[in-house]
Amino acid sequence: MPGHERLAETTGELAETTEQLCAQPDAAQLTAAQDAWRDARSAWSNTDAYRFGPAEDLKSESDIAYEVDLEKLADDLDVPGELPDTIDASVVDGLGADVRGLAAVEQLLFAPDVNAMTDARRCAYAAAASELIADGAVELRDAWTVGVDGDEPFAEQMRSPGGDSMYADQIEVLADLVNGSISALTSAADMY
Repeated sequence: MPGHERLAETTGELAETTEQLCAQPDAAQLTAAQDAWRDARSAWSNTDAYRFGPAEDLKSESDIAYEVDLEKLADDLDVPGELPDTIDASVVDGLGADVRGLAAVEQLLFAPDVNAMTDARRCAYAAAASELIADGAVELRDAWTVGVDGDEPFAEQMRSPGGDSMYADQIEVLADLVNGSISALTSAADMY
């Protein structure tokens, strides 16, 4: 739960600093937004070992860090008429997971041409995508801590399997924990 709390905090900071960048596009605000992105990406990476349960049910990866389609992102941003004049979270949400997560925001915040962030449309896009990332992180945290859609908090379901829990017994809880750890280790090994 502390990892999901940190993820919610850092993605909230990313959304806030990106919005501030759009309001006042300068080098200091860009650096703050880039630092917030690094913190959010680190917090997301730290949750890798326990991306099961609510993370799977809510499809959190598609909200937070789905792999970006660079060509599609460029088309959305550069082709006239692809996006409406006003870009907000509802617009970006409708474009698909492959153009709105941490990787998409990275492409905008760390563009080789620093002037790219002074483009109001690109900045609005980055701010909207950051807002969606933060919303996804909060939903994931809440699923663990307070429950969503009338469900008991996931942490409680793990502590007390049976009854209304998604787990019949401690063996199922242990299987989820072990499989989540194996998946994270496999992903880490594949990266190196």
